[in-house]
Amino acid sequence: LPDKLWGNYRLSYEVRLGAQIETYPFYREGGFDVEALASRLAEVARGRSKVLVLLNFPNNPTGYMPTAAEADRIVEVLREQAEKGTRLVVVADDAYFGLFYHLGGASSTESLFARLTGLHENLLAIKLDGATKELFVWGLRCGFITFGPGRSDDSEAVCDALEAKVKGAIRAGISNVPQLSQSLVERALASPTIDQERSEKCEILRARAEKVY
Repeated sequence: LPDKLWGNYRLSYEVRLGAQIETYPFYREGGFDVEALASRLAEVARGRSKVLVLLNFPNNPTGYMPTAAEADRIVEVLREQAEKGTRLVVVADDAYFGLFYHLGGASSTESLFARLTGLHENLLAIKLDGATKELFVWGLRCGFITFGPGRSDDSEAVCDALEAKVKGAIRAGISNVPQLSQSLVERALASPTIDQERSEKCEILRARAEKVY
């Protein structure tokens, strides 16, 4: 993880799951420090067979979204590390996806998930989305998980196994999510006006962001 991170990651991964979080500098010369990611990842991977890389864009707490060139380099760094034999689980936390304001310069508007899926057999991509921010429904706490295995020939079996593990983790952790939240989000996504409504809310936040910037 970069050193600019959502504090609850420490609670979720370190306190609850016993993981060890390693960080690297987020910024360099006003942009995302991809080379810091590359060097820290290579260092952490020594002596380990598997590493989890969590990418959170737009980033909480900074709001930063990589440029197209930075996104290209991030994908390259992860592919190179996978080619060295490290098994990578790369989580694209896209909880704020869609809030792209290009303040200070053009940023990418694409999730890295699609580019990481099928990239290498040693890389498993996972996409996390949440209705809380993406649909502006604070409190519903309804999320989505999408798996992107590294190989297409056995992807169905891999996804079936991962789905079973997730079901077990949910059952053991929070028992179940509210059906009310799921039903409301399902109906919202099926609404013919959902894109227009989301755009209106995004523009409200854009005006606030530009004022602060």
